[in-house]
Amino acid sequence: MRREIPIHARVGEQLIAGRIDLLVEHATGLAIVDHKSFPGSRDNWDAKAVGYGPQLGLYAEAARLAVEHGVCDDLFVHMPIVGALLRLEPESKAT
Repeated sequence: MRREIPIHARVGEQLIAGRIDLLVEHATGLAIVDHKSFPGSRDNWDAKAVGYGPQLGLYAEAARLAVEHGVCDDLFVHMPIVGALLRLEPESKAT
């Protein structure tokens, strides 16, 4: 596990710059966990997490480019205020 990883990459014409809160290397690739302060009610958690999908998708692509064989298909939004950890489906897997 690596915490607070600066990330910089070029994907196509877009420059990505940010900080991955938690990058986890596991047997089949990489996982990204992004911490978000969200005190909202349970019925708003999914929509709020999905709203962070584009950011996490870009971080996943940047991590993939930075790590040889860096498959990054586990994306999570951690909402510590409400005690939730939500998994996002990577866009490449969505149908």
